[in-house]
Amino acid sequence: MIEYKKYAAEIIESGERIDGEVDLCLIVSKKYGVELTLKQATKLLKLIDSTPKAYDGTKCPNCGSEDINGYEFEVSDCNSAYRNCDCFDCGASWTEDFKIVGFSELTVPEKP
Repeated sequence: MIEYKKYAAEIIESGERIDGEVDLCLIVSKKYGVELTLKQATKLLKLIDSTPKAYDGTKCPNCGSEDINGYEFEVSDCNSAYRNCDCFDCGASWTEDFKIVGFSELTVPEKP
């Protein structure tokens, strides 16, 4: 049985670059010893592509440079925020999108 969610999560976490279904078949074969059909690889690739990726905000997604400028965060609504970024090395620009999932350090004043 193909563990699509497990494979997708681990491949995303590893940061491996995937160049299509055939490349994905080779990665899964080497990493897990499982031979995928092209249909299975297509399904896994769709899952990987649709899974939100963690982004640490320290590197350009195009060239990998750490010489980037991230502007201030803007809140879109109560559940999301974004910030625009530029890479000084390759000139790429992008918008980082964030989903607000909770809060921390809540301080509630005492009632008089």
